Amino acid sequence: MVQTASNRRRASRAEYHTAGTIKSVLRNTELPCVVDDLSETGAKLLVENVNHIPDTFQLGITGSTFAAECIVVWRSRVAVGVIFETAPVY
Repeated sequence: MVQTASNRRRASRAEYHTAGTIKSVLRNTELPCVVDDLSETGAKLLVENVNHIPDTFQLGITGSTFAAECIVVWRSRVAVGVIFETAPVY
């Protein structure tokens, strides 16, 4: 039996499709992203260049008070998958 990615997730994700910001204190950078989907434990972010995304950063969602410390767990050509290091603040 092949296990799909959605079956391996600890929490179900909802499609989100909204603007976000990747903030790295260590690099003193702020990069735009699109929060493609979101759950209680992580998110999928669409980015212009995955090579510019640090392994850990703070994710913000434009127009909200959402903030989460993130750890990158996978990268593709145009996206990164992250888990939240601690529960997000809304």
